[in-house]
Amino acid sequence: MKNFFHYSPVKTKTVMGRIILFTAIVCAELSIATFFVLILNFFTARDDRLILRMLMIISVLILSGLFISFITAQLSHRKIRRNSRFTYIDIQEKAVILSLYGGEYRTGGERVIVRELYLMPFEEIKSIASEKNGQSIIVSGNFRHYSMNSENLGYHIKDGEVVFDRQWLNIGGFEKVGTVRIPHLFGNPKRVSASLTEGKKHYLEIPKPKPYVFKEADFIRRRAKPRTLPDELIYNRKW
Repeated sequence: MKNFFHYSPVKTKTVMGRIILFTAIVCAELSIATFFVLILNFFTARDDRLILRMLMIISVLILSGLFISFITAQLSHRKIRRNSRFTYIDIQEKAVILSLYGGEYRTGGERVIVRELYLMPFEEIKSIASEKNGQSIIVSGNFRHYSMNSENLGYHIKDGEVVFDRQWLNIGGFEKVGTVRIPHLFGNPKRVSASLTEGKKHYLEIPKPKPYVFKEADFIRRRAKPRTLPDELIYNRKW
């Protein structure tokens, strides 16, 4: 069973490539069509104004294509950097943590990262199913949803339990949700679903603590034996 799933940039890179390819094809076709008009005009009417317009159109198409491709690449790489750090699935002994990059903003000149964090104890997970398109996983149960500054969402594991570093988050600061949708951001969804199911199985196999049985002998107090001092330390306090 895999216990940790990082963000997979494959889908983002695929979308980026398709946008750049589509932009390049459209700009190239329009530029070629404009170029043919330019050539025909050059050999027929030779209208200088029309030739200038055609050259301007070709230049605008090329620059527009480059600009759109550059912006698309920059936004995609930025998304990959942010998600690679803040988007993950952490499968622990008794719970699953889903962290999603939720955006960012600036305050006082500092960048603040917002995260969406879902805490899903195996005890509360009722079902794990894939959507019809097979791209996402739906987990139903009774879970916690946190949405806030990423710096506040640090946690550690104690006896298999998730304990937040900010103590107040262990009792508040969240909303209850009945279903959690795990998007197609972590590679093969079937592998993610299989790991969640196996994690739930391992949790159910954890032996339950034995109930305490009252034993009267546990409460019998034995009288302590009197302590004796060595002969040289024994003395009478009679005066």
